[in-house]
Amino acid sequence: MYETTTSSGLSDLLFKLFNKTRFDLVYLSLGSKKNEDKVSFIYPKSGLMMDCNAEYQMVPKFIRKKSNNDKVLIIVIDDFHMFDLKNTNVSILGNIEKQHTKIQTILVDHMITLESIHKYVGAILECLSYHGIGNSQFILTNFICFKQPNVIQTTFEKNLPDIIQKLLDSTYVDYQTCFYQWYGYAYYTYNYTYCYKQYNVHRLMSIRQLLTFMNKSLFDSCLDTTNENIVTLYINQFYKESGKKWEKFMENSICLHI
Repeated sequence: MYETTTSSGLSDLLFKLFNKTRFDLVYLSLGSKKNEDKVSFIYPKSGLMMDCNAEYQMVPKFIRKKSNNDKVLIIVIDDFHMFDLKNTNVSILGNIEKQHTKIQTILVDHMITLESIHKYVGAILECLSYHGIGNSQFILTNFICFKQPNVIQTTFEKNLPDIIQKLLDSTYVDYQTCFYQWYGYAYYTYNYTYCYKQYNVHRLMSIRQLLTFMNKSLFDSCLDTTNENIVTLYINQFYKESGKKWEKFMENSICLHI
C-alpha cells in the first residue's frame, strides 16, 4: 500500500507505479472510508440496521471477482486525520490486498474541497491518458454524503458532482462517462452507484417511483443482484408502463456488494 497527501505527490507516485506495472483497471473513490460499523435507516421502517458497506465502496465486489490476471489500482481519497480511523482503514485495505494479490492501493489523506477536486482528479487522469488507459478501464465514484448535513454541507454535496462532471466534459472528454455517484443513505439503493452523466436527470425524474416499487416488491430486503429480478417481475406484472424507467436504472447502476 502507498500513501500520499498532495496532488503533486499523487502524480509522482502514479507515474512511478505505471512505469513498473501495466494496470488493467483503475478505481478511484472519494469519501469512502469506514467510520462506523452499522448504518441505521428510518425508511421503509424505523430501526432498520445494515452493516456499513465502506470496504465495498473502497474496493467493490465486482473488482474483487476480476481475474487474477487483471492488475487493479485502487485510489482512495478521504480525510484520514484521525489516527484510529486511519489505522482501521489501512488494515481493511491491507487485508484486501493480501486476499487479492492483483490489487494495489494508494491511500490519499486529503479532505476534498470544491477547489481542490480539480487538482487530484486532474493528476490521476493526466497519468491515465499518458499511459493509454481507456474509459472502460477507469471508474471514479463519489461517496461524499452527509447523514444530517448543515447548509454548507448541503451546498457542497449538491455542487461537487456537477463540478466533477464539468471537469470531465471540458478537459477529459474521453472519461466523461466514467464518473459514478452513490445513491446515498437510501435503504434500497444503499449498495448502488449510478453513471452521473447518463442517468442523473432520469434519476431525478423517476427514483421516487422506483423506490416505491422496491418497497412493494422487496419489503424489508435491500436491493442487490440476487433480487433485482423480483422488482423486474413486479413492475412487468403491475406497472408495465414504467418498465423503461426500471430498465434505465438497471443499465446505468452498479452494485457494489453482492
